[in-house]
Amino acid sequence: MDTKNAASDFTEELDPQAQESNAGSSQGQQKNGKYVEPSRAAEGFDVNMLTAFAKDTIQKDSITDEEKPQSDQVAEEDQFQSDQAVKEDSWFSSKGFFGGQDRIQKDSITDDEEKPQSDQVAEEDQFQSGQAAKEDPRFSNKGFVGGQKRKKARGGNVLEANLLSARTGLEVLDLMRRVPDAIVAPHHIAAACRRLALRIKTIDEHTGRGRDFNNFVRKAESCLRNSPPDATAAASLLWSISPGPMQKMLPSLQDLLVPIAAAMPDAAQGMVLRNLTNSITALAKLQLLPGAEQMVPPIVKCLTKKVKTEKLSPEQVSATMWALGELGNKASDIPEFMEAVLGQVTPESLNSFTNKDLTNFVWGLTLLGIDEFELSDHIASLVTERASSMENQNAQMDLPMLACALTQLQAMNKEVWEAVGSRLTRDRGTFKKIKKWGIAALSWSLPSIERLDGTARDMAEGVAQQVEKRKISPRQVEGCVLGPSRWK
Repeated sequence: MDTKNAASDFTEELDPQAQESNAGSSQGQQKNGKYVEPSRAAEGFDVNMLTAFAKDTIQKDSITDEEKPQSDQVAEEDQFQSDQAVKEDSWFSSKGFFGGQDRIQKDSITDDEEKPQSDQVAEEDQFQSGQAAKEDPRFSNKGFVGGQKRKKARGGNVLEANLLSARTGLEVLDLMRRVPDAIVAPHHIAAACRRLALRIKTIDEHTGRGRDFNNFVRKAESCLRNSPPDATAAASLLWSISPGPMQKMLPSLQDLLVPIAAAMPDAAQGMVLRNLTNSITALAKLQLLPGAEQMVPPIVKCLTKKVKTEKLSPEQVSATMWALGELGNKASDIPEFMEAVLGQVTPESLNSFTNKDLTNFVWGLTLLGIDEFELSDHIASLVTERASSMENQNAQMDLPMLACALTQLQAMNKEVWEAVGSRLTRDRGTFKKIKKWGIAALSWSLPSIERLDGTARDMAEGVAQQVEKRKISPRQVEGCVLGPSRWK
């Protein structure tokens, strides 16, 4: 087939401790010799982020029945909140937040391919939710975290614990409204923002314009200017601010990027690998905002140093490659990083990539200006093998992007097209559900219809009909190589 060239320019886990565990990424599993796609949750944080104080201060002795929390209801609520948020933003997930161990989801995905690993949110609330202290739970040195007694502590730490167990966004704002400024520190601001992100569905369109929220933003900005955030707080803040729902509902939080950027040269040096990979991913979604661009160089510098000695998980590889490409980098701009990362990619490691990770990785290659990759044929064979088992949303989102990227890498062949065509023509009405960019990408990637047969030809006819119905112009078809975020 005729190959095409890309235009000239153009879906994890953080640990606030120095302890790093990269082994447990989201990986594909083998069941009866057949690949099964695990639940997908793109870069996020472990739900135990910022609960170090609470964990450190839990007493070892047992608790009475009356002190035990009713955690089931909280778990269900968190699962609802996480599921809904992820549906709006595929990167918005509680999976692998700060300080937790990597987790592997072994179940196959449902039709909603973005289903998050919300069991970690449930664990967090089971740990944090409990009977409040009889005194004011916001400032009392007594209280309960997850139904277990805490030792006496300073009011600021109690504030953090209560922020992390708040059930609604309004409760978070109420806590911050009542707390004296002298108690507030950057890790409290990070805890508040993170809880707002995890409770985004409890926030309506008026919250972002309300007095309590605006006062919180002013207090947060002042705090971060006077007390620069450390590595953990900075990475947490970026993750919390970056999801699509947060940018839409609470855009004023973006004002915090400027003081975060001022602190980033020092903060980045203290970040472990997960903090760095998640921060660069967050910046890819915040790249057009003031302060975001200046944070990229110090993070890339520290990230390059880390990947030379530490192994990235498949999710970290794919998300980082995507993010650096999305930020406008080219492989020639970051040769040390590219050499270190691609040196970790093998056929065996690619086999463990989820479909989402595989898509982000190969698309990242094209964004970075790579038109030849020695393992591109192996990636093509994985697409051929997995296409038929892809769930609906997975197929509609990922197959057009994979086809476009592999065409740029000159790796598409008859077998791949037949597998893609067979999957996309299997269900009636599939082409109507594929977004306009996906239709443009398929149209750009497909060879002339005369050279196709079987289901690949049927797919080409379906794509051509959608191009005409949706009035996608030739210029738009050619522009698909810019990617969905830049395509118009």
